[in-house]
Amino acid sequence: IVYVADFGSGAVLMYDAYSLDRVGELDDGVSAKGGRSAKRHLVVDPVRGRLYASDMARASVFAWDLASGRLIAEVWLGARANTNTIQVSADGRWLYASTRGPNNAVDYERKGPAFGELVVLDTGTMSIAERHWGGNQPTGLALSPDGRTVVFSDFLDHRVEIYRRSD
Repeated sequence: IVYVADFGSGAVLMYDAYSLDRVGELDDGVSAKGGRSAKRHLVVDPVRGRLYASDMARASVFAWDLASGRLIAEVWLGARANTNTIQVSADGRWLYASTRGPNNAVDYERKGPAFGELVVLDTGTMSIAERHWGGNQPTGLALSPDGRTVVFSDFLDHRVEIYRRSD
């Protein structure tokens, strides 16, 4: 199965990897009902058997069980968070999300009224475990293979932030 995030509708579509036929859609309880949703980034967690999706419009992260297709959780990250890129640690314990913060009223390519964040979710409880300052609109996000180094960029200050986990 190939999973595709449809930013415009907020749907997460499923396609057969061989035939490329659409075979389904994961229900988030929002997009199919015409609710405001904008899925941006998808990450598969092979350890827990989950699919995670960031949603800019809802300022949240969704989690589905891949075996059943059942929605596990929607975790709200904060008002006007503009959730961007997500990454899951190799051991499946942590889910990282870069959030841009609220957009500038004139144009999102200008500095907004508040900084973004790096948000860390505990995937066992699907709750927020940590929040870190993120600068002006952090978007890109990467993890080292051992999960100890987290790197993200903020595109308005042209800066890269590097964090090292100590747990």
